[in-house]
Amino acid sequence: IREKDGFTNLDRNTTSVDGNVVETMDLYKDETMFAVKIGSASAKLCYCVDQSLTSLKLLKKGGIKNSPSITTVALWLVLERQNKLPLSANGMPDLNELNMLMLFNRIDQWKKEVRLAGCKPVIYINYRQ
Repeated sequence: IREKDGFTNLDRNTTSVDGNVVETMDLYKDETMFAVKIGSASAKLCYCVDQSLTSLKLLKKGGIKNSPSITTVALWLVLERQNKLPLSANGMPDLNELNMLMLFNRIDQWKKEVRLAGCKPVIYINYRQ
């Protein structure tokens, strides 16, 4: 990810909330907050979902100083696997094929919470082999 592509790298920006350090977002571009995670295990990828929700809640409550405008919340999952996920009927990767029930449930909850916060949820999938 390069700044010349319009991304702002914020993966080292943290906020302290009740004594806990929270990484607000990994990347920002065009009113989109990105939480990025590389992995193959459900627990590791679920962390990305949790980070995204925690940051969104803090942003909406005004708990992050000088926060940029957010209209879209994105998960960017870089999957470590040999085979790409098959595409569903709409041409998108079929997340059911991950066989990670915990991650699938967390993503379902994430989408609902993002929409309730007035934002658009988006998921990007890339592969690292």
